[in-house]
Amino acid sequence: MKPFLLPLAALALAMAAFSGCATPSRTTQIEARLAAAGFQVIPATTPKQLDLVRTLAPGQLTVVTRDGKPYYVYPDATQQQLYVGQEAQYQAYQARVEIDEAARSDARAAQQSLMEARNDDLPQWNEAWGSWTGY
Repeated sequence: MKPFLLPLAALALAMAAFSGCATPSRTTQIEARLAAAGFQVIPATTPKQLDLVRTLAPGQLTVVTRDGKPYYVYPDATQQQLYVGQEAQYQAYQARVEIDEAARSDARAAQQSLMEARNDDLPQWNEAWGSWTGY
């Protein structure tokens, strides 16, 4: 192996090892957004609450009517708790989802533009410097 390739290989190995730790799970992202949007985290302690945790669709917000008022409820079966909010918290959550999706879309577009710019520049480098195969 050529001496300059060893540090590059070590860097690639380190990046691969740490890449799995950097991405939060979808559930963690949803719960973080719900909490940031003002949803209350209620530990499921009563039989009715425990029943909601078990019966509501996992990974989804569900509208539950209580005393004639709609509530948005997200069950967390792992922690035996419920995220509960009303219309204002739901709207804040939706806004956070849209902002996050727009940011991801912008990042993808920027990455695509960068890759296209790099690919467009390659012929000029090859013409100006000749072949790189000798190195």
